[in-house]
Amino acid sequence: MPGTRRRLHLVVPLLALAGIATTSACKRETPEAAIRRVLDDGCEALQARDVARAARHLSPDYQDKLSRTNPQMRGLAFWVLRRGPVTVILRDTKIEVEGETATVTTVAHAFLGRSEINRLGDLIPQGAQRFELTVRFAREGGDWKVRAIDGDWTNPDLAL
Repeated sequence: MPGTRRRLHLVVPLLALAGIATTSACKRETPEAAIRRVLDDGCEALQARDVARAARHLSPDYQDKLSRTNPQMRGLAFWVLRRGPVTVILRDTKIEVEGETATVTTVAHAFLGRSEINRLGDLIPQGAQRFELTVRFAREGGDWKVRAIDGDWTNPDLAL
């Protein structure tokens, strides 16, 4: 399906939102653990089609290499999630923390799913894609926020 591939390329910016989740860390939690928790909760929010949950910790200063901003990412998330839940699986995730900033490199496997399973075909993912990503985080007000997400998904034709 030609439209599915385009939608999946739009899904990956949602990983910026996937990194957006509740980040109030307890004092004993390492920065790496807090960032990993943000990523996990963000992926769960996409699966639940919960844009507000996914977007609540997106940095107000978000700007990726395509110059997408915080409001554009929120709009993109809403548009993509209207079509159904997005399943994102992160593999080979590496987190490097330098003071109040961090860089995450990961391989993301993303596909559009179905919110309800009514027939056997609903179990088959639509247009699964693999992306190599770099997500930049910054600690803002004590919470880790996504500042940018870049990688091989970037395509100027998809800029909003």
